[in-house]
Amino acid sequence: MKKDETVQQILREYDAKHSLYSAFTTKQEHLIAELLQERSFSPHSVTSRVKSRKSLEDKLRRTDASYARLSDITDVTGVRITTYFSDDVDKIAEHLEKEFEIVKEHSVDKRKTIDADRFGYLSLHYVVKLSGERLKLTEYRRFPDLVCEIQVRSILQHAWAEIEHDLGYKSRIEVPQILRRRFSRLAGLLELADQEFVTIREGLSEYQKNLPKEIRSSSTTVTIDKLSLAEFLKSNRLVKSLDEQIAAMCGSSLVEDDAELIENDLVHLNFLGIKNISELEVALRSAEKFIPAFAKEWIGSYPELCTGICLLYMSYVIIAQSGNKKFAVRFLDTGNFGGDHEELASKIFSTYAAVQKNQPH
Repeated sequence: MKKDETVQQILREYDAKHSLYSAFTTKQEHLIAELLQERSFSPHSVTSRVKSRKSLEDKLRRTDASYARLSDITDVTGVRITTYFSDDVDKIAEHLEKEFEIVKEHSVDKRKTIDADRFGYLSLHYVVKLSGERLKLTEYRRFPDLVCEIQVRSILQHAWAEIEHDLGYKSRIEVPQILRRRFSRLAGLLELADQEFVTIREGLSEYQKNLPKEIRSSSTTVTIDKLSLAEFLKSNRLVKSLDEQIAAMCGSSLVEDDAELIENDLVHLNFLGIKNISELEVALRSAEKFIPAFAKEWIGSYPELCTGICLLYMSYVIIAQSGNKKFAVRFLDTGNFGGDHEELASKIFSTYAAVQKNQPH
């Protein structure tokens, strides 16, 4: 009977303080999101919740529960940070330790406590208080005794935990014998995937760092992809010259290219069979004398053009020089072009004919 009275007393305290906990939760979520943004962390998500009354009551009535007051429960307020990569968990943890007072006796890195019969991933759990300096600020002054549980996990760790929770199986003894091996294999695959994503990210970073040197020294071995094309457009003198000529002829200012336009360029170049940086340089040189005039004829006047615009008109010139209208229509079908493709193909050929006619002999 005594336990039931304690449960009811804590629930009454929860009801009385619910609005305070709700405000604290919102403040914590916003504060954490801002702190991560300050440090240039871009997590997948930062979410929060106040423990529901039912969830709290279930926790209080567990046979192993022993709480005398609401403040004994450290997860009434919760914030979850979900990262894209597993190694970001430790980086964010280091930052949290500098910004909050960590309640060490209630904090645990559950990633280091996975037993042999425990499937999947477990998060890093911190229980934190606001620092003394922050509590001096007006917006936080009313939360001196409140704590917040912060969970940090990767998106794959989160996915596993959510599915595992939905299935309702957490330990080997709970899982039917015929399914245990499948659980183990899947947990291992997800752990490997988490590690591989980190390795891929590091590989991309290293590849991007080496691109300028590789393009200068061995352009025939640098295949065209999103990163290599972006580097080429940024550093190639002929691209810069052609873009500037087009902008001058069309009365345009040049603005930085964006990822979507580079993706379109990749589709065009792939269709044309241009596979590496060396082949792209040759194609630009071959079409160089026609590109600015073709762009002027096609565009007329335009206020802004993206850097790298010369690649689109190089593609048009190559298409026109093929003399094959079906080839032109197929090119337009593969790219992000609006309008009637038969008409656009005819326009490509007529524009090129006009440019040729005006070329000095």
